[in-house]
Amino acid sequence: AGGPALGALEGRVGAAEARVERAAARNSAEATAMESARNDLVGRDPFETASALQETTARLEKIYTVTARLSRLSLLEFLR
Repeated sequence: AGGPALGALEGRVGAAEARVERAAARNSAEATAMESARNDLVGRDPFETASALQETTARLEKIYTVTARLSRLSLLEFLR
């Protein structure tokens, strides 16, 4: 006996429930992805991980070296 106001309220509640369900599904998928990523990290071979870290560190040092050299470049130095 609530009429149109009750119908509108029920519609808004239904829409809110649908949004909550979609958010819960997204959160569940994200949690599954995070758990998988964590398992990949925990299950990795320590030697392999250390080797990958050393490679990444070496690449980063090369990038820093090139960046430092580029920062010292100037047209005046080039023309000398």
